[in-house]
Amino acid sequence: MRLPAACAIFRSCCRAKRISGSTTTVYIFSKGSVIAEYDNGAAPASPTRENIYVIGQLLAALSGATTTYRLSDHLSARVFTDASGNVIGQRGLFPFGEVWYETGTVDKWKFTSYERDTETGNDYAMARFYVNRLGRFSATDPAACARDRDPQHLNRYPYVANDPVDQSDPSGQEQVKISAPPEALPKITGRFRAR
Repeated sequence: MRLPAACAIFRSCCRAKRISGSTTTVYIFSKGSVIAEYDNGAAPASPTRENIYVIGQLLAALSGATTTYRLSDHLSARVFTDASGNVIGQRGLFPFGEVWYETGTVDKWKFTSYERDTETGNDYAMARFYVNRLGRFSATDPAACARDRDPQHLNRYPYVANDPVDQSDPSGQEQVKISAPPEALPKITGRFRAR
């Protein structure tokens, strides 16, 4: 069996190392989230990239002297700003993770903060890969069992039982219901358009 150009080495459900072309990236995790990345043997005291999380959601990324802040909805980062608060990039995604638009500077963490693989276009979801073009995972749910009698749970490949508006799956193993009382949701007025 021949390995793809981008090869990943996994340790207990988290990718420890990724080799893509001449770049080898080593990942450091804390509670299932990437907190640091080291490219091509970077010194332990000098990670190539660092990530800052708030309540499990990626808030900021540091790369050298550059800090990028991410303003997110329940599925992904929509607006990227620099340390001064200037908008440097914007992104819109369709409900199952396909890119609708991207402008300016955006990052590799796309849908549900999955890392988008540059070679295949698939998303790394910790436990398995997600094929955003199909709205399905490429492998069965490793933690799945017949959770209830809902027919959507019998199929172990789809993303959040085909309900990406009301649910999320941050690890590729467990769908999470997104619940907010109606009064907590923003009031939408006027017309909006993608730039």
